[in-house]
Amino acid sequence: MVDLANVDNTADVNKPISNATKTALDLKAPLANPTFTGTPTAPTASSSNNTTQLATTAFVQTAINDLVGGAPTLLNTLNELAAAINNDATFAADVATSIGTKAPLNNPTFTGTVSGISKEMVDLANVDNTSDVNKPISNATKTA
Repeated sequence: MVDLANVDNTADVNKPISNATKTALDLKAPLANPTFTGTPTAPTASSSNNTTQLATTAFVQTAINDLVGGAPTLLNTLNELAAAINNDATFAADVATSIGTKAPLNNPTFTGTVSGISKEMVDLANVDNTSDVNKPISNATKTA
């Protein structure tokens, strides 16, 4: 005969857990809205990572350093940038005006006198701007 006097038909999910298991589980954070203590760590993504992965302090510091590294030495802190802007009351208007005077790279329209363009730039390398009186005549015209 099989001795099953201490067996019941309780589903595993409804069975009690041991004190040791409960103590171990109590030390774990829940998946939803966890609260951590101490100094949690995480892997640091590359600064080019554009996902929803957690940003560690190392990731943020690298991103800031990359941004600041592209600024001139004189203006490499937010304080220096703010001071430079605050020292010029018309800074925003001046920048907007300056941008407004620039032609787009794609299909620009120019007004006024355009300078700085060579004949080679517009594929006219074999064209001269000599007045008619200074142009050489052809051999056929010479012999006529």
